[in-house]
Amino acid sequence: MYLFIFQFQLIIIFIFFFNFYSFFKNFYLYLLFIMSIFYLFFYSNLLIFFVLYELLIFPLLFFCFFLTLFINFFLFRSFFLLLILSYFLTVLFFFIYLILNYFSLSYNFIYLFLFVLTFLFKAPLFPFVNWLIFLHVYSPTFISVLLASFYLKLSAIFFLFFFYYLNNLLIFYFSLFTIFSSLILLFFDINFKRLIAFSSIFHCSMALFYLFFYFLNFNLKFIILIFIIIQVIHGFCSGLFFYLYGIFVDNLFIKTSRSCLFFFFNFYLIYLLFFLSLFYFSFPLFITFLVELYVFFSFFSWLIFYIFLIIIFSSFVILFYYLKFFYFNNLKFYFFQYFNKNLVFLILFFIYLFLFFIFI
Repeated sequence: MYLFIFQFQLIIIFIFFFNFYSFFKNFYLYLLFIMSIFYLFFYSNLLIFFVLYELLIFPLLFFCFFLTLFINFFLFRSFFLLLILSYFLTVLFFFIYLILNYFSLSYNFIYLFLFVLTFLFKAPLFPFVNWLIFLHVYSPTFISVLLASFYLKLSAIFFLFFFYYLNNLLIFYFSLFTIFSSLILLFFDINFKRLIAFSSIFHCSMALFYLFFYFLNFNLKFIILIFIIIQVIHGFCSGLFFYLYGIFVDNLFIKTSRSCLFFFFNFYLIYLLFFLSLFYFSFPLFITFLVELYVFFSFFSWLIFYIFLIIIFSSFVILFYYLKFFYFNNLKFYFFQYFNKNLVFLILFFIYLFLFFIFI
């Protein structure tokens, strides 16, 4: 039941951004692609899901702006031996071994190994995030929205079903290391797309923490529901950020925080970006923060306490990066004209609430 709700919500999110962006760009040729997505989600065969998941990455790569960057991805920015194992050997495995054995997938270690390998290669964890950052930076807005709101959620479905067969403690440490590495890499970064991409990686790693709680003998249905809520919120917010970024690039030709001046836009857009950032990074009184707080008080232990502090601290740091990007030049040159007293008091009020919930 939870999986069906998750699938349906992801489709709604993707079509929502697709219809929005089609007002600015003619992407009606992607309707056939959307039909294949429906087939992918509502077909219960795991083999079909795996094959279509592998095939979906190639159209995304071909829609990059520069062919040299596409070639660079395969030659220099990828694990070449892992590519051979996950693509070349997988094709041989499908057409020789599986056909001869009538696609009997049960208790098959080779199939499980190749299946896990191809998904981990595209997982939003530290050794494999290079392809995701590369695609987000050099791809058009539609592809970025597709990656953030849909494609990464397919790997989330994989972790949802096969996390039990993996080394869950190792994935926990990799998720923790991914969060800290994202914070370090974002410190000197001024590109907005890379900022959204790293925050997307942060939320995917945070969702894996909740799957890890299942192995601590917690309530399975409750943890899966929390995992789905985090993934859906991340898919909506990151897709909306990439969509707004596409509008900024098309109208103002901005890509970095030092060339970003939001006073050309309506002042309500600044409010929208501000509240979307607070909602995305679990600020107090928003539903994302309440979900994390409910998990913390429902299954209290010292491990969850430290994980909760790490999540809150990391969310606050990345939120600071977002606010620095949105208001860098406005604070420097146009503070008194475009930041009225109400917004200043609103920011101080949310900071006070944040400190209140931390030290309560």
